[in-house]
Amino acid sequence: MSERPPSGTDPSILKRVAGEIRRKMDLEASLGVARRRQRVMLPPPPKLAGYEFDSAYYPAAEIGGDFYDFVPLGDCRVAVLIGDVSGHGVEAAIVMGMAKKALSIFARSASGPKEALVLGNDDLSADFDSETYLTAVCAFLDAQAGRLVLARAGHPLPVLVNPRRKPPHELLKSPGMMLGMHAGEVFSRSVEELAVDLVPGDTVFFYTDGLIEARSPSLEQYGLERLLGVLDARARAKPQEMLRAVRESLDEFRAGAEVEDDITMIALRRAQ
Repeated sequence: MSERPPSGTDPSILKRVAGEIRRKMDLEASLGVARRRQRVMLPPPPKLAGYEFDSAYYPAAEIGGDFYDFVPLGDCRVAVLIGDVSGHGVEAAIVMGMAKKALSIFARSASGPKEALVLGNDDLSADFDSETYLTAVCAFLDAQAGRLVLARAGHPLPVLVNPRRKPPHELLKSPGMMLGMHAGEVFSRSVEELAVDLVPGDTVFFYTDGLIEARSPSLEQYGLERLLGVLDARARAKPQEMLRAVRESLDEFRAGAEVEDDITMIALRRAQ
């Protein structure tokens, strides 16, 4: 049986409360639509003979600022994009949509990943304010040649993993500042490409900083070393299994602690 409002309650108060409830319901419905549309923007893994891919995306809020993309380039080539917009929520999601679209378009026309990032930075910088920035990695994979060429813009270092290496992991280091900080030559001079010749069994793992900066209930960070330990232990795993192992390790570490930032992961593997 529902309770009646106390006698003497001001009707205007009840009307205001009802209005706030309706606004909250409308907002939740809008966020639900935005979440579904954002999910549609994230593509399935590509199919390339001799290679396996998988990806995972875990937003901290209803909608987030991380993104990834797989852009077909023709002739057994594909561009792999991963990025992270500062902040999360509605504003970050809007910037994310702009950035993903711009970088995907420029990847199709660029001669390489550095040029794609430079063109994207020049295009996006005019729309970024002083508090907005974007980290990203753009990698061009030539499946037939077995060569991956990547460029990095302030993003966490990708990891190359192979069980035959000692240790199994290698950080793929290439310089580059974040997008949106400086346009033109300043940004262009900061970015350098790195070429990696992939051999059978090689896996390249990309991720956003929400993964290594996730915290336990005691506020300890998950950290790069813990991540590398999981990757080393699962160096023989297929991409889907590797991403699952990382997520299970992270969930165990977090032990129910709140997720503060979006987490995105990609693994690509040259098959045996």
